[in-house]
Amino acid sequence: MGSNPTEGSQKIRNVAQLGRASGLGPEGRRFKSCRSDMESEIQIQLELIKAKIIPGYWYSIDVGPGWYQLVIDCDRDLTEIDPDYEVCQIKEKYGGLRYYFSTRKGDLVSQQMDAVVEKYEEIASRTCEVTGRPGVLMQSRGWYKTLDPSSAHAEKYSVVNIAK
Repeated sequence: MGSNPTEGSQKIRNVAQLGRASGLGPEGRRFKSCRSDMESEIQIQLELIKAKIIPGYWYSIDVGPGWYQLVIDCDRDLTEIDPDYEVCQIKEKYGGLRYYFSTRKGDLVSQQMDAVVEKYEEIASRTCEVTGRPGVLMQSRGWYKTLDPSSAHAEKYSVVNIAK
């Protein structure tokens, strides 16, 4: 179902080399601008995650910038459990984070990884996908997103009332 582990390792090395070529040295030297440095580091981390996408799946992480750090943190925690896990898809759906993965380590490891994904999906459900600030589920003409109120007004979204 997945790619050759050697190919995945080569992709990760290529992305790491890209990071060094863009100004991030092996010592972790910083760019002149903290913001551009942080944005560059996030982009490098996202490219490392994309290198884990199984061939044949969409080579993309389809979430807003407010969730980038959640995706990076989720990958870090999953990698601690199974360094060879593969990504099937990472996206926003109905205002929530969806993180689909594959592991060959068996049911117990898969259950541990499911718990990690559930944790980050829950955090995303209360984090604005645009800004990363606290957010709530909102809708606009049948489309759902988790947004903070300032982003919601700009995008013409309103709060979804969930009856409990």
